[in-house]
Amino acid sequence: MSYRIVYDLAATKFSSDTLNAAFPDHGFSSDQYLFFELGGDNNLYESYASRQRTLQRRVRNWSLIAMGSEWEVMRQLVTFAASCEGGGMRFSGASETAAETYIRKCRVIVSEAVTPDTLLQRMGCGVSLQIATLGDECPEWRKRKIETLTALLGQPGGTDTHQWFVRPLHDMKDAAALFAFGYMDGRPIYNMASVSVVHQSKRPLMKDLAMRKQHAF
Repeated sequence: MSYRIVYDLAATKFSSDTLNAAFPDHGFSSDQYLFFELGGDNNLYESYASRQRTLQRRVRNWSLIAMGSEWEVMRQLVTFAASCEGGGMRFSGASETAAETYIRKCRVIVSEAVTPDTLLQRMGCGVSLQIATLGDECPEWRKRKIETLTALLGQPGGTDTHQWFVRPLHDMKDAAALFAFGYMDGRPIYNMASVSVVHQSKRPLMKDLAMRKQHAF
């Protein structure tokens, strides 16, 4: 049976003060989070070279799987935890993972969330906001939001749709736009975002970042 393997988790926190400074008109009332997962299917493999030999390992990629305030992120992650009950998801190295175990681990990761600058040392995140076509059928509230996004991010791209490509780890205005208007895309966040990690480590990413921070002092 096919199932998803979770290899690593990471989270970053954007303070409400910083977001409000970048986008005062929205009025963020709480800190906002991005939650990442390194995972892949158990039956998908890729080849790689090692000491003049060709080896195989399971395919794994980083994904942005949840965003929003702390309770919004945990709400999304709790829904994913249901996959553990039927054996559809487990942590790497485990024969099975209980939903409670997955949720507990996610809570720890959220509580240890690092700053965007810290995560940016290891990861680049690209997200596209896609807004519905502005036409006669477009309600006034959507027109106003599109005007607000245009004032914040500049003219959108696209022809049939209004599109903004944002980099929330690089630019606080982009992060504010994502948290304020990302829901208008209509897709789950994991289908909106592309994530890359420049440097890989044998240690879990959050532990690796914590150790780097300690060595910096």
